Amino acid sequence: MRIEERIECLFGISMDEMKSKVRTRISVECRMIYAKMRHEEGASVVQIARELCHNHASVIYYLYKFPDEIKYNKNFAKMYN
Repeated sequence: MRIEERIECLFGISMDEMKSKVRTRISVECRMIYAKMRHEEGASVVQIARELCHNHASVIYYLYKFPDEIKYNKNFAKMYN
């Protein structure tokens, strides 16, 4: 199952919603999870940014903040695991 399909199945957020400029907590957290999983697969930051229709700096920020979210946000940690 592809990452987009897993996120949509688990959280109800479609790829179109992740591509949007909406900044609700769930949308941003799903983007962070998507970026982290794609980065672990070997995708570049620019490639992930194109897939999400966001700036590469946003993806860099998602990857930078990911460990803090896992550490301090228990709901986020549950979502990712």
